Amino acid sequence: MNHSSGLKARGYYGCPALPLPEWRGDQKQFNGPGLYGVFLDKRLFYIGLYAGKEKEPFAGSVLERWRKHITYHILRSPEIRFAPSILRKILETLNGAGSDALADCLPAKRDVAALPVEHALINAPGSCTLNKVRFADQNPDLLHQDKEALLERFSFVYVQWPREDLVRICTSAAKPSMWVKSHWLASMERELIRELRPICNSQTSPGTERSDVGPEEFEVMVQTKMESKFEACRDSVPAPASAADMEALAEDEESLTDPNSSLFIEGAADVDRPKVETLLEDLELACPSAWEIYSTNTPDIRIQTKKPIGRTRVLLTLRSNFWGDTEADIEMCNLLGFEAKVGNAPRLSNSFRFDPERHGPADLFVLAGVTLQRIFSRQSE
Repeated sequence: MNHSSGLKARGYYGCPALPLPEWRGDQKQFNGPGLYGVFLDKRLFYIGLYAGKEKEPFAGSVLERWRKHITYHILRSPEIRFAPSILRKILETLNGAGSDALADCLPAKRDVAALPVEHALINAPGSCTLNKVRFADQNPDLLHQDKEALLERFSFVYVQWPREDLVRICTSAAKPSMWVKSHWLASMERELIRELRPICNSQTSPGTERSDVGPEEFEVMVQTKMESKFEACRDSVPAPASAADMEALAEDEESLTDPNSSLFIEGAADVDRPKVETLLEDLELACPSAWEIYSTNTPDIRIQTKKPIGRTRVLLTLRSNFWGDTEADIEMCNLLGFEAKVGNAPRLSNSFRFDPERHGPADLFVLAGVTLQRIFSRQSE
């Protein structure tokens, strides 16, 4: 299926992609396992696979991965990180707008001997690769182009694994999505990358990439390979991909949830996992541009301001048992439909009960807004 991005620009530079309203929620044509290509100006630059949610391979939406790719591959995500060895190689071997911008973020610029131990761009194993920086170097206009015009240049092809194959997933696998990736998708993705050599896949050797593959050619190739693989799987379970192949594929993938978010999901044992995953995704998508959402290993979710107000940033916390802390008083919490009680926190001193069946992100943002007003009131006293 050849499809435009289904994305819109967000109102600030760091994260320019969000799903359009009509593509939110359960979109069957974009759910579950499949292979996809990402195109700039109708030219293939990345091949990926999507294996759904960790516990439910035929759930989730490939749109979540696409919106990550747009920002990561052109270095316009505040979340990109590099392994130290990769960042050193980038600084030593690349010379262009993308690598220059990264160097400008470092205290010693391109001096790899003085690469800091701790920095916002550095985190092993990292989420960004040398080839993605090469892509940004070769397309410098992507770093500063107007967001709406930028998104018009991207398109995608997604070929979905037949949904009727759900019954053949190994039910004893600890992570069913990993089983799907290893047994069904990884070998096809590896073959496509080897044949088509997209620049942003780490397996493509620098200088050997192709720029002549369009959406139609790619779609036909994927459909042919998938039909053949699907028929082969009818008779026997295919061998899993090798550990080396799986490691190479993982190097390309942007994680959709951080480890602390996974802890929160696992901790919310009394609520259906898909509902919790959807809540986290919706919070991120609906978050006001001056605020941010993050998770801790408590585990809890926190809503905070990007810039501190005085020395204060956190506006609200929500633990995985769905009790949270706020500065809204008990009466206000009740008025907004929350069960509430006096809590133990020194500042966010009242606790509220979040009901996943009735409440959503908007309810949490209202409570966070009450806290924000109280912070400003204290600052003006």
